[in-house]
Amino acid sequence: MSKGKSKREHPGPEKVPEHPRDIAELAALVVSDLTSVGPEEGGGSLIVFVWRDCAMTIKFPSGRRMYARSRHGRTLDSVVYGSAVGVINEYCRSSGIVVPEIRVHKVPPEASTREQISAWFQAIPDISITAHPLEEIG
Repeated sequence: MSKGKSKREHPGPEKVPEHPRDIAELAALVVSDLTSVGPEEGGGSLIVFVWRDCAMTIKFPSGRRMYARSRHGRTLDSVVYGSAVGVINEYCRSSGIVVPEIRVHKVPPEASTREQISAWFQAIPDISITAHPLEEIG
């Protein structure tokens, strides 16, 4: 291939900003508790963090994480109630798990600072957050 030819661009999701993200960017949390299915079947929580820019961080019960960006033109509500809930439903369907419950927690509009969002996050039942200094993250 000559230097004049460029690589073929493949359409696909936009690059997602580096992770972990700052909690001040959080817009919603979508959670499904799968502990009732037991650890051998993937028990635990499936959590989707939806960020203000409509990107998602998906934390699977195994601890594995996946990052995704929604397509152009999507609203935050369509990402929360369509994409994030859809991810949980699809995971459960492909794993043969009946979804016991999906909870959607949206950051209140009055919470706009890191401290306010952290306090809101900590108040969600059965959810906890651990903050790590930036020098430890990466």
